[in-house]
Amino acid sequence: MFAHTIKTPTLLRLMRHIPILGGMLREVGRDPHRALPLFCLNVGLFMALMIWLFGIAAAAVYAFVMVPVMFVFLYLVGSN
Repeated sequence: MFAHTIKTPTLLRLMRHIPILGGMLREVGRDPHRALPLFCLNVGLFMALMIWLFGIAAAAVYAFVMVPVMFVFLYLVGSN
């Protein structure tokens, strides 16, 4: 183990073992300038597909999931 190595949280290590998502997250970790826009595009297209397939229920689930995410984001932005 190198001195400059940062220990990753357990949840992130578990997410990297999910077949499709893990590969994309590893690529974002290696080269975020190249892979992050493509990762965001994939997530957006996945959400659009779910809304197309399941209708307003998928949009509602997405909105309910994003409430705590935005709360944490606003807390982190406002804490400075």
